[in-house]
Amino acid sequence: MPGEERLSTKNPLARRFNLQVKMNPEKTRAEVILPGLSYDDFDRTGNVSLTKLLARISSTQMLFELGNEHSDFWMLINSSPALFFVRSMKYRINEELYSMKKHGPDHTFVCIWQAISTGISSRYLRYDLTLNGKEMVTLFGQDVYVSKETKRPTRLPEWYRNKVKTANGTAKRNMAQLIRPIQAFQYNMVVTPSDIDMYNHVTNSAYIRYCLDAGYQAGISGFYRNLPGDIAQYRCKEIEQLYDGESNLGEELCVYTWDTEEEKDTLYFQIANEKGRPIHHCILRFYQGRASSKL
Repeated sequence: MPGEERLSTKNPLARRFNLQVKMNPEKTRAEVILPGLSYDDFDRTGNVSLTKLLARISSTQMLFELGNEHSDFWMLINSSPALFFVRSMKYRINEELYSMKKHGPDHTFVCIWQAISTGISSRYLRYDLTLNGKEMVTLFGQDVYVSKETKRPTRLPEWYRNKVKTANGTAKRNMAQLIRPIQAFQYNMVVTPSDIDMYNHVTNSAYIRYCLDAGYQAGISGFYRNLPGDIAQYRCKEIEQLYDGESNLGEELCVYTWDTEEEKDTLYFQIANEKGRPIHHCILRFYQGRASSKL
């Protein structure tokens, strides 16, 4: 990485876990080498767990930004009464990921983080999880800078917008809000303490787990027409998420899910809060066929 500097000595989280985090002088691109897969990274079918893998990518923000007191993230948080909230995420998953069978040095991942562009109150980020130089998972995300007082989007400082405006690419368009059909499977659940983030809201990575849990119940009950049975037996190739609200500890949520005759490789999810208002929309698209179990 041209002009890079090693930040592990300045980063308490990286130092604690003995990880080498590198970031360019502009603080718009960083990378870290992550340990290979462990037993806990595989699901009940013996294949790589989707939720564990995506959580691994999301957790790298702790290393690149939250764990680095010199990052732009902390400068933005400390210079204004505002916080960042995730608005959208879009993952692309390489099918080769599902052929991984064991832990070893050949399964050491490199995660690359980039701030690719900004809007008036949003910033757009990209994460690439690579294995032996090949992209295994790519994430495009949008964070919104929100005022603590008004709870509304607020303008990013000009110095940050000018630096990141077109630093490493262009933003991806968000998915549209889903319109739930009358015939949708319903899965009820309650938010637990393990799902809460630093803002005392449900962490963004928990919502995909809620959707997969609902998908499992819908699949084994025979509700889906195109992807019957345990949802974990299928190989996910793309995930789109739109965050449209927040939820808190102890709140009862309802996860709705459905499929269509037109898109046989796709499942749809919508999560509603206690008042029935949709707060999360999600689309899962799958590769053809089922993943072969490694058990």
